[in-house]
Amino acid sequence: MALVAAGFDTSVYSREAAPIRRRPPRLDRARYFSSQETSIERLAETIGNIDVVYEATGASTIAFMVMKVVGTNGVFVFTGVARHERRRSRSTPT
Repeated sequence: MALVAAGFDTSVYSREAAPIRRRPPRLDRARYFSSQETSIERLAETIGNIDVVYEATGASTIAFMVMKVVGTNGVFVFTGVARHERRRSRSTPT
């Protein structure tokens, strides 16, 4: 929302189908792309040079796919934290 407010050409890429209901009104000026309808490769073709990616999902598979299409000298900001589950020992206490 800060990029939209500052007047930058902003696009949102999400898993949810467009339009999302809980979308803040300030994001109405951003282009919305759903991963259900638009591949990452198609996203890059449509948008052109991708200068900044602000990742906040923790979905590392998608993040690494998007890294391949970030433009020259582009910036990728990782803010999402992937869920990590520790394995529990199946041994019985003695």
